[in-house]
Amino acid sequence: MGKYAFQGGLLIDGTGAAAVEDSLVLVEDGKIVYAGAKKSGSRRI
Repeated sequence: MGKYAFQGGLLIDGTGAAAVEDSLVLVEDGKIVYAGAKKSGSRRI
């Protein structure tokens, strides 16, 4: 399935926690492996 990154969106996790602006969601082989704040200057390959 591959690896995908969705970045810059408003992340609402459904738990009642505050929404995360400019977020990053990483998907590998159909599973979310990270969802949260996009870290400035970070790079994942």
